[in-house]
Amino acid sequence: MEDRSGTTVGGFRLLRRVGQGPQSAAYQGENELYSGSFRLIKIIESPLLLPGPTVDKLLRLDHPHLQRFFGLRKDGDCLFLELEWVEGEPLLARHARPEEEVLSLLQQAASGLSALHEAGLVQGELRPANFLRTGEGSLKLRDVGLYPRGTLRTDVAALVGCACAWWTGRPFEHSLPDGLPPSWRNVFQKALDPQGP
Repeated sequence: MEDRSGTTVGGFRLLRRVGQGPQSAAYQGENELYSGSFRLIKIIESPLLLPGPTVDKLLRLDHPHLQRFFGLRKDGDCLFLELEWVEGEPLLARHARPEEEVLSLLQQAASGLSALHEAGLVQGELRPANFLRTGEGSLKLRDVGLYPRGTLRTDVAALVGCACAWWTGRPFEHSLPDGLPPSWRNVFQKALDPQGP
């Protein structure tokens, strides 16, 4: 997709491109009527990327650890998603984190993921980069429900992988790392068991 920075879409001036995928491009957008009011504007190539029933469920979701979804919109021939703009750092697996920090991140992530599942949605493609930590220290799961390829079980298993990556500072490689607290290991093993409930 061409870079649309500096143009206007649906009443939002696109300030800068912040992400690019094979079928979408994401921008920081500022409301033309309300200076300083920002949204994440994700331009997509096809409405089939987000079926109507999924849109309805996402519109009803409001949780402190989930990025808000405000709608699938059209401006001329441009289709775009309007999402909450979240200022924060991606929680990449760049360094090992202390137990208390990982536990706090895991609790917040599990709370948001549980709300998503209760709404009848799955995340899919869950990885550390999907999570942002705001300046206030709160965790936000972004791109909520936009890639619904998976199941509740694969989401939970992927969350275990994120927790292990935060703990070790290295990408998760399908086996639990050494040094995990025993209580974590027992829970994580059950979550990763494909024959589990």
